[in-house]
Amino acid sequence: MRFHPSTASRTRRGFTLIELLVVIAIIAVLIALLLPAVQAAREAARRIQCTNNMKQLGLAMATYGDVNGAFPFGHFQSRGIRFTNNIGSTSVFAALLPQLEQTPLYNALNFSLNVVDFQNRTVVAAGVATFLCPSDAGVNDIAIPPATTNAGRYGWSNSPVARTSYAGCGGTWLSWNADGAPSTGRSTAMSNGNGVLGYFSSTSIAQITDGTSNTLAFSEISIGRLDPGTRNGYNVWAWS
Repeated sequence: MRFHPSTASRTRRGFTLIELLVVIAIIAVLIALLLPAVQAAREAARRIQCTNNMKQLGLAMATYGDVNGAFPFGHFQSRGIRFTNNIGSTSVFAALLPQLEQTPLYNALNFSLNVVDFQNRTVVAAGVATFLCPSDAGVNDIAIPPATTNAGRYGWSNSPVARTSYAGCGGTWLSWNADGAPSTGRSTAMSNGNGVLGYFSSTSIAQITDGTSNTLAFSEISIGRLDPGTRNGYNVWAWS
């Protein structure tokens, strides 16, 4: 067998260091260009999820109104075992659980007791995806309120609680009595709460004089805007 002279002297040549650096630089530029687009797409998906959650809450409200002839209460308080002065009121989200395909959680909640009583601890710690906005920083973290927060003082100290990114509208200029006494506090809240979801409310469609498309029922609230060191115990879905 005979070899061509040029073939015998030919050597294999690899990449030089400069060529490798150029390739790495090109890849880095492409990543820098694509990363914002990927992040924007992810945030758009999160916004769609938040919008869908609000839509589900609206449909749940409509279904509840059709079945019961009125929309659910905004919040109500029960005298419990641990707190006999009605501290810790149950939220509208608890009333809407069956309409959100959360009937087992609804059945596990003891409405005859205060929402902060020990018997309701398991329910309060259960997170519901519909109540969570993916764009809200910290909303997926199960909180354990210290005794220095309101939730801690009301009985949830060192007990996990699940949060929500939404709140019902109790009305304009809704206030609560400073001392929190049930007798004066309740009358103050009821007199100022002119929203669809007021204190011990039972609002029908006929009572919404501006029309349901022009009346606010739910809005977003942000846990991420609260200081991480103090937000434990706030925005708990079961407690209004």
